[in-house]
Amino acid sequence: MHLPVKISAATALAPLNIGYARYYGHQKPVIWQQHNSPLFFVISVFIVLLCAASPILASGVKDTNTITITNPYTQQIALARHLVYINADLKNDSFAAISSLPEDAFQKQINLFWPNSQRQPVWYKFTLVNATANNLELYLDLDNFLINQATLFATTNNATRHWHSGWENLQKHRYESRNMGFDLHLKPNQTINYLLRVDTHLAATFAPKIFSREKAGTHFYYLSAIRHTLEGLLLGGIIYLLLISRALKERQENVFFIIYLLLSAMSLGVQMPNNYVFWAFPGDIYPYVIFFLATISISAFVLFYRQFFYMSEHCRIADKILISFAVTYPLLFATSLVVGVDAVSLIFRYFSAFLVLCICIFSLINWIKRMPYAGYFMICVLAYIGMTALDYLSSMGVIEQLYLPTYHNGIANVLMVIVFSMSLASRVMETIRDQSQYSADAEAAIAKNQAKSEFLAKMSHEIRTPMNGVLGMIDLLKDTPLDKKQASYVKVVEQSGFTLMKVINDILDYSKIEAGKLELDMTSIQLTKLMKSLELLFASRASTKEIAFSCQLQPSVPIYVQGDETRIRQVLINLVDNAFKFTNSGSVSVSVEHLYQTREKAHWLRFVVTDTGVGIESSKVASLFHPFEQADSSTTRIYGGTGLGLTICSQLIQLMGGELGVNSKPGSGTSIWFDLCMDPSTKQALPNTSYIDVTDDPESHSPVAACQILVAEDNPVNRQVIRGMIKKLGHECECVENGEALVRAYTANPDRFSLLLVDCEMPVMDGYDATLAIRRIEAEREWRAVPIVAITAHALAESRNKSLAYGMNDHLSKPLQVEILKEIIFRWTKQISD
Repeated sequence: MHLPVKISAATALAPLNIGYARYYGHQKPVIWQQHNSPLFFVISVFIVLLCAASPILASGVKDTNTITITNPYTQQIALARHLVYINADLKNDSFAAISSLPEDAFQKQINLFWPNSQRQPVWYKFTLVNATANNLELYLDLDNFLINQATLFATTNNATRHWHSGWENLQKHRYESRNMGFDLHLKPNQTINYLLRVDTHLAATFAPKIFSREKAGTHFYYLSAIRHTLEGLLLGGIIYLLLISRALKERQENVFFIIYLLLSAMSLGVQMPNNYVFWAFPGDIYPYVIFFLATISISAFVLFYRQFFYMSEHCRIADKILISFAVTYPLLFATSLVVGVDAVSLIFRYFSAFLVLCICIFSLINWIKRMPYAGYFMICVLAYIGMTALDYLSSMGVIEQLYLPTYHNGIANVLMVIVFSMSLASRVMETIRDQSQYSADAEAAIAKNQAKSEFLAKMSHEIRTPMNGVLGMIDLLKDTPLDKKQASYVKVVEQSGFTLMKVINDILDYSKIEAGKLELDMTSIQLTKLMKSLELLFASRASTKEIAFSCQLQPSVPIYVQGDETRIRQVLINLVDNAFKFTNSGSVSVSVEHLYQTREKAHWLRFVVTDTGVGIESSKVASLFHPFEQADSSTTRIYGGTGLGLTICSQLIQLMGGELGVNSKPGSGTSIWFDLCMDPSTKQALPNTSYIDVTDDPESHSPVAACQILVAEDNPVNRQVIRGMIKKLGHECECVENGEALVRAYTANPDRFSLLLVDCEMPVMDGYDATLAIRRIEAEREWRAVPIVAITAHALAESRNKSLAYGMNDHLSKPLQVEILKEIIFRWTKQISD
């Protein structure tokens, strides 16, 4: 094969890894150690030296242009070593003018390359002498399918005959070959002088051969069989790669490589005279078809190469070189359509030679660096170089004719398909292993998160249960006669208890966020009511520290929006609490600003908490959002805190799709803001019992008629706390120890109880099964559904959802607070009365 196909095959060596194949890391194939042996290095050096020395070896053959045949059974003659030539003069490009030139006007052909770069016609001269007593029937094969026109002149005994071979008469070719050729007839003891005029647009080499008729048939049969085999292997490789690429859909280089192989197979196909492509593009159009296949196949390969080995990430210079090649070759083809193939063929040859040189150098470097699979790629390079050298020596007649090296580029393509298929197969296996490992890791992570969630739920329950007794008893103790000293002690214990609960809640929230267990509860929020509740909640603290505190909304802010009110309130309370903590004088303010409205009518709102406190250095702002860290280590000693609050705020805002930021200067105060995108809402939300809704709504403070409440709680301390709180609120209470007793007490007199407060975890029968039993009895006997509120030490969202799923109406987390309990009793008893 010749230049366009040959260069295309050379660039097929480009899977030689000149980058870092990150898919393989630093793992080496088992066979790699064999390639890395000294023997392999010696063989590599020998093959490279052989290729470099082959033109020198061939040029050392000194033969005349007269070929004397003494053996009637001569099978093959390498004509290239016997040729002399002269470039055609456009003014005197005729047989008469050329034949009249003296012998010294012709030059000896010392290599296989085309004698001139302008692709002008060339006249070759040689003489055949039949020194045998037999007639010789020979065949002259020009051995280059890119020859456009060829005319052979034979002169003997002052008589001249000529034969013309071109595109138009290849259909009558006696052999299955795309090469032009001529039949030669020599009588016994006859001498014939030949002049051969050859014209081409693309051919880079010219190595004609003379065969006997029998040898010619065998020669072309073998070449055709090899060509068909290579085509089949390439097409099989394409199908295989298409199938295996389904497992690696994200890999774009597979597409480029398949395009390259397809064009390479077409390049082999168009060399056969009995194919559609050959007859569809006859004459001068055929070189453009060949040039198109060569340029686009090289570009496809270059794109494959840089994608497969991530050159843009690992070797910027090489990546730029590859990009220049990928762009240049299509530009060369486009230019050839304007100025002709002849005008750009020399540039094409130089670029291709430079590309092949780069591939060889980079492959050698990769092999020396022991890059993964570089050994296999180096084998492809050596195979191509070695077969190129053998084909060159064979064409010059230095060694006997070898068939496989004739298609050294096609064989290199097949070897490359094997190497690339191995790499893809390895990658698929690695992908399967990764997926298996990922599945195992995912299952382990799920099990870990499940165990973590169960641990958190258990610890939350175990801590909150006694804390409910501690804080509940403190709340009841405050209503007993106490002197000043005792009251101060009670206040300290109460504050310590609430501080401990805040730490527990922070750790629980942080763990839920880390485990991905925290879910948002989107409801309608009344922002004016939210701001008013903040004012009332911190009014006492502001008064104690003599700090001005205000909450305000911009006029453009909508009153009702959709969002998770509990989490927004939690963030605001945390930020305001920090502001009061670090402010000794001045003011603290909360404001809500309207930033803009999206096309979907959603509103971007900015919540800002500003104080005139100590401020923060800009270099320490980032540490505010790291868990268990504070801007200054002395802060913990002076102000206390775990350092989790702002971390949780930041993660909650991110979970809600917003952004949190800080503006602060030491000594000038701090402004912490967060932006949220909130949809407008026209509906008021139901009260949320996860926080104390302290507002100036007179309805929330209206007296509630005394009612009878049935409580199921297995812990005697908690029963005492709940009973005391209920009586404090002016209601009657009956307590039982388990769910079975709850069902009996309720069904014995259902009209007696207005509300059921049920602990979820109890012996004999838990609160969930008791609720199911009560709901089933109510349905069977057509009773009204009594409100059932879960009272549990579990604070996770799934606990609330589980309670509602079992038929409970509401959920209260321990430790209980009187205000929340009051709100619950008011809400559900009011619904019954309504």
